[in-house]
Amino acid sequence: MKFKLSRKSFIYTFLTILFSSVLINYSKTNAEYNLKDLNPNLKDSARIKLQEENLRYPIYFNSDISDFLVVKIFGYGDPGNGVLIAQKKNYYYIFTAGHVVDGILKGDAVNIQTLDGKNHVGELVRRSSSYDAALIKFKTNDYYYTAYIRPDLIPYKGLKVELTGYSLPSNAVNKISLRKTFGTITGVLNSNKDGYVVLYSNASNIGMSGGAVLSYPLDGEGFKKIGDGNPCNAFITPALVAIHGRAEEYYIGGKSGVNLGMSIHDLLIDFKSVFLKENIENLPGETKSKIYLDGCPLYKSVYDNYWKKMR
Repeated sequence: MKFKLSRKSFIYTFLTILFSSVLINYSKTNAEYNLKDLNPNLKDSARIKLQEENLRYPIYFNSDISDFLVVKIFGYGDPGNGVLIAQKKNYYYIFTAGHVVDGILKGDAVNIQTLDGKNHVGELVRRSSSYDAALIKFKTNDYYYTAYIRPDLIPYKGLKVELTGYSLPSNAVNKISLRKTFGTITGVLNSNKDGYVVLYSNASNIGMSGGAVLSYPLDGEGFKKIGDGNPCNAFITPALVAIHGRAEEYYIGGKSGVNLGMSIHDLLIDFKSVFLKENIENLPGETKSKIYLDGCPLYKSVYDNYWKKMR
């Protein structure tokens, strides 16, 4: 007697086996980012929250989560971007590219706009002398997400990444707009001018400086089937890899098509003393991050509904 699977049953069985066969070391991927012991050798108010439509295509881990992490920064020149890095009580901390806040001194006010369209007045906490990077903080009772940073995920050649940030108006698009592009890390340098050691193939637009370079790592330990009582199956929180800075340009003119970013680990090492002074010793592990706590039940709902349709 021959046994024949329907197309839907075959897909369901195949993917179930695939997810079940993934082995992970979840203790590493879920570790808190301990700033106090950072190893320098490692190179209720208005709420804007994740919705089910922000978690599309669960099989491919495509989402709009990165949109919630990026803010507009208004300095003396053209607007740029910043990435929400940490929260301490009602203070939020933002990394941005240093050239976005050119002319602004430590302690000076910086204007910020979050995804919900709200404007905030922040303060320049420090501008790095080694990297093209700056740290800003602002105070609010509003609810925002901060980026998840995996201590074990070091940028490497071949890692797939997405770049998210606001671009300036162009001849074709007459207003500032949020962009997301996809690419691959094409190289990681040992050192480089202004700390730009991460090179990636993502397309970028003028104005995206200070944006987020993130990855949904789908290889090795990064491809997680979270079991053992965790309801979210293969939910992957995007991990911040780098802060976007600029496109590569040649001395004789023209661009290579490669973009450059600063490794988030390098920046955390450089700003370690500032974070500790602000009483921030740890950044939350994945399951304690706001993204996970809010995204997990949403993902489960989308995931369960997907399989109901497949069956």
